[in-house]
Amino acid sequence: MQDGDLVGVQRTLTPVLRAKALDNRLTDPILGDEYAELAMRRLDPAYDRRRFGTSQIGLAAVARAKAHDDWARGFLADHPDAVVLHLGCGLDARVYRIDPPATVDWYDLDYPSVIALRRELLPPREHYTLIEPSVTDLTWLEDVPRGRPVLMIAEGLLPYLTETEIHELLTGVVDAFPSGQIQVDTVSVGAWRTSKWDPVGRRYNALFRSGFDNPAALADWHPRASCGSGSDSDFGLGVGSRRLDAGRWLGGRRSRHAHAQRPLASRRRHRPPARTLLRSAGARCE
Repeated sequence: MQDGDLVGVQRTLTPVLRAKALDNRLTDPILGDEYAELAMRRLDPAYDRRRFGTSQIGLAAVARAKAHDDWARGFLADHPDAVVLHLGCGLDARVYRIDPPATVDWYDLDYPSVIALRRELLPPREHYTLIEPSVTDLTWLEDVPRGRPVLMIAEGLLPYLTETEIHELLTGVVDAFPSGQIQVDTVSVGAWRTSKWDPVGRRYNALFRSGFDNPAALADWHPRASCGSGSDSDFGLGVGSRRLDAGRWLGGRRSRHAHAQRPLASRRRHRPPARTLLRSAGARCE
């Protein structure tokens, strides 16, 4: 199977994977994801040899992935018996980057065509399960162990769901588990409403279907949830808005990096700054 079999929003997976592959070739990478580079080379052996093949403008997605990785590592350090639900996982190798202990059960969920591609490009591992129902068909929760803390990661997913679908998903996960953390990122209402004119979204037939000017309000949908840490609620909701500054999203990561579009030929000297990579990445709700 090749990425040409993907449709709609699924087609955005390859550009994101390519960005992570290019990041891995930097002297001082943000993610250092060798699986992304190996998978991208199998998908397209010449991906970095065409015009603009080494442009690193796509590293915005890498900055976002780094933020989610760091949040997840922190949660799993405190909850080594957790169940992880990585929704809309795409071709992301997060489970390999984080490498959770055997006490963690990790589930990656996406479209059947995406899961088939993952099986071709990424290796299996113990306590790791691929599931392929629609993320909005919550019957898949019946096959996931309950009674343990849950970490739900939905990176780059919520803008492609309607507000009703998001409400059902978040409340469904909270109802199914005793405690946990939910990591999501959103776009503003303005970004959602104007996305129909976005040339990239139109190219991939991947237009936004929802937006939130105050994403922290998602925690108000369930009495057991709150935004950020430091409360007595059962669920913490980590929310990033892509409108906000990437330096805040990355916890202040700065300096030593310049020129977001500098080619890899210069990678021994330069890496793009987090603020330039994703000036609209987001910040955790604390």
